[in-house]
Amino acid sequence: LLSPGQVRLLTLVVAGGGFMIANSVYLALAGRAAGVGDDPDHLPVTYQVMLALHILVGVAVFCPALTFALWHLRKALLRKSRGTVPTGISVVLAMTVIMVTGFFILTAANTRDNQWAFISHQVLALLLPFLYLAHRRLSFDPPPGRSAWIASGRMLALVLFVGLIH
Repeated sequence: LLSPGQVRLLTLVVAGGGFMIANSVYLALAGRAAGVGDDPDHLPVTYQVMLALHILVGVAVFCPALTFALWHLRKALLRKSRGTVPTGISVVLAMTVIMVTGFFILTAANTRDNQWAFISHQVLALLLPFLYLAHRRLSFDPPPGRSAWIASGRMLALVLFVGLIH
C-alpha cells in the first residue's frame, strides 16, 4: 500500500491529470467544433488562457508524477501483482512521450512535417487515462467502482464549467 506521503503526492498528480483531461477536451472541442485557432491572429482570451494552462499544468504535473512513479516502483516490484508493473511502466512511458512531444510541438510548431508529434501527443493523451485505470484495476488494492464514477463526474463538471466561461 501507499505511504501517507505517496497518497498526498498521488492525489496532487491525479487532480492535475483530471484538470488536464478537462482542459484537453475543451481545447479539442473549441479547436474542432468551434473552429478556434483557424485564424491564429484572433484567438479568444479564454482559449489562450486554457492553452497556457495546458502547458503550465502539464509541466507541473509531470515532475510529481515521475517522482511518484519512481518512489512507488520499489514496493510495486516487491508485490508482484499480475499486470501492474507493465501497466505502470506503460503509464510512465506514455506521459514521458506526451511531455517530449508537447515540447516538440511548442518549439517546432504544429506543421504538416511535424504532424506525427501532434498526433502521437493526442493519441497518447487519450490512452493515458485508460492505461492508468487498467493499472489501478490490476493493482493490489483496486479502487471501488464508485470512486471512478465520482472522479469522472467531477471532470465532466469542470469541462462544462469551462465551456460556459468560453
